[in-house]
Amino acid sequence: MKKFFRSPQWIASFILLLIGAQLVAFGWQFYLGFRPFVTDPSRVPFSWDMFSNPLDRCTVRWTPGLVHEGKRYDSLRDLMLPFEWDLVLDHWEHYQGIAHYLCRLWGTPLTQAQLDCFLKDGSQKHESFGCN
Repeated sequence: MKKFFRSPQWIASFILLLIGAQLVAFGWQFYLGFRPFVTDPSRVPFSWDMFSNPLDRCTVRWTPGLVHEGKRYDSLRDLMLPFEWDLVLDHWEHYQGIAHYLCRLWGTPLTQAQLDCFLKDGSQKHESFGCN
């Protein structure tokens, strides 16, 4: 089995699979309206450039934290798996929507949500709201 993974056929098949996935992703971006030097590409799965597009990054925190099934969640990061990255969404409004939704679901009338965002245009946005 070890020789199979080192064979030229396996390596060629693997490279063709990567190229095929990239071509499908590139075609999908064209379908969604991407035109080189005219419009930015949309983020699509399996595209090598899917993280190179401009996007808004936000942190979401709740004070006091949300409580669900006995567990406390002080930030959106607490809901994610313990990897080295955070939840990445395209627009700050998406972070705001998640914060509102979880506030209504698990928050109390005293809970405050806070968003701190770095927007794709280089500006910053800070927003706080209650969970009522």
